[in-house]
Amino acid sequence: MKLSIVAIGKMGRDEEAALAMHYIKHARNLSRPSGLWTEIESVDTAESRAQTVELRQADEAIQLGTMAKDAVRVALDPRGADMSSAEFMAFIARQRTLGTRNLAFIIGGPDGFSPEFRATCAHSIRFGAQTWPHRLVRVMLAEQLFRAATLAAGVPYSR
Repeated sequence: MKLSIVAIGKMGRDEEAALAMHYIKHARNLSRPSGLWTEIESVDTAESRAQTVELRQADEAIQLGTMAKDAVRVALDPRGADMSSAEFMAFIARQRTLGTRNLAFIIGGPDGFSPEFRATCAHSIRFGAQTWPHRLVRVMLAEQLFRAATLAAGVPYSR
């Protein structure tokens, strides 16, 4: 199964980008021992510059839909389900068992997802009730993917 982190907003080359790539690299290294996925990628696109929230959400929905076209979509959204790290790992394992070929974790832009795009997502999760900057959400997601791989592989989490 292929995993994708699909996000609105360019990551750049700052500390958050380096930290996200650090966790993605370690998650890739554990892909074979964990058996959760065969490939992991991170893709992003620029935020819409449309004049209204509705138009920005519509523009970004088109971009996200194109990038996660053939994937089971998981929206990272404040309305989503809370999961422990073990539950998150079990969720990914369940998707693999169900035969999911592509699983895309989708991070929207600053305006969030349109209701229409949210309806195209099979699942929705959140990282707590707080509001997080989108670049930090990408880091947190990458870290949770790494943690899921360590749990599945039965190796101690690197501190």
